[in-house]
Amino acid sequence: MKPVVSALNAWSCVVVSVFAIVILSIIGGLFSAGHHSMMGSTKDPADGKAVAGSVFASVVVYAVRYIPSELLDRPFLRFWKICWSSE
Repeated sequence: MKPVVSALNAWSCVVVSVFAIVILSIIGGLFSAGHHSMMGSTKDPADGKAVAGSVFASVVVYAVRYIPSELLDRPFLRFWKICWSSE
């Protein structure tokens, strides 16, 4: 089967996604701690813990996509192999 995108484009997506995991984790941590840079203005959300939960959920979505295929042979992760399989 012919690739849809080039290898450079595919690696660019990987790099951006890993960067997103790191940055979103930091942002979620700041909201969770109620840091003044995230919660100090009048237009900021009132419940930082709820926002942090949403941000951490997006981190999980990014991270689950990069589970190594060797781990997907475990019985408890076969569901993910079925969902993310490109075969």
